[in-house]
Amino acid sequence: MLSDKQLVPAATFIGGHRKSGTTLLVTLLDGHPELSTVPTDSGFFYAYYPPYDGPKYTLKQKQERMLERCIHPFGDLVARLKGGRQLVSCAGRMEPEFLDRTRRGTGDSREMLLAMVMTYRQCSPLPKDRHRRWVEKTTSAEIYAADAKRWFPKARFIHVVRDPRDNYGSLKSGWEKRYKHHNDALERLLQSHIERGKFGMELARWNAERYGPRDYLVIRFEDLAREPQRVMRRVARFLGITFHPGLLQPTIWGLPWPGNNFEGQKFAGVSAFNVSRWRQRITAHEATAIEFYYSDIMEYFGYRPVFKKARQIDAARRQYAWHNYAQVYSV
Repeated sequence: MLSDKQLVPAATFIGGHRKSGTTLLVTLLDGHPELSTVPTDSGFFYAYYPPYDGPKYTLKQKQERMLERCIHPFGDLVARLKGGRQLVSCAGRMEPEFLDRTRRGTGDSREMLLAMVMTYRQCSPLPKDRHRRWVEKTTSAEIYAADAKRWFPKARFIHVVRDPRDNYGSLKSGWEKRYKHHNDALERLLQSHIERGKFGMELARWNAERYGPRDYLVIRFEDLAREPQRVMRRVARFLGITFHPGLLQPTIWGLPWPGNNFEGQKFAGVSAFNVSRWRQRITAHEATAIEFYYSDIMEYFGYRPVFKKARQIDAARRQYAWHNYAQVYSV
């Protein structure tokens, strides 16, 4: 077993837009004996970093924020899993473990991230005798890849992209349960997808070029869903680990993960059910607007538009008309 000091440089970050398949990937990596994995979205790169970086907040405030957004939610998640009651005590040890690892620290962001990762490792019920790399997943890690690379020069990144029409379809399916509480209108959710989603997808291309194939791997959700063994063998080669049957079964701390589908679908394993279902999940206007804004990057990753350019322009104009009048401008 590697010591914490030996394990520290062996960083792996999973990124990609929300609802693009990043959680599926990290749960597939959960049970591999050579990996120490945070088997959920840690929230670090959007709920903690960068706002809590620097001297603005005290160490205690930083600890409290990390516990609130990166530690405690995992205990709630585990408790909801079938058979999860047996892991509640493991999750319950995470708060004192994290506080112990950070109480004598400086509150540096790299330090806080490492303390979180090692807390998950220490409290996990899975064997720790062969760990060679650690894995953290946040649906913003790709945005802060340069920071992560500065903290961990040997870090590797896996970026999941998805057909943006299907990606928005998955987001829209969560409107009633989640997203309407954070957006004033569906148009706002679409606008966020146009801006944030496209930004992340563009970064898949540019980060891969910037860091090279040894350190940055881009995979498509559709390929993972349809051919999980082929893609996970590719992931294993990229990480320098042996292929293991557990790489084909999504788990969280060893328990089966049924997915986080907003429509109540429960999956026993990797499923391609929602691949190319955007026609049933979003309107023609939404799909056409997405095609207009994403056109170049869609083509780069092999996603074909189905609407004529003139219709795309009309949809983009309509979306802009809403966006323009929905803004609050400074004076």
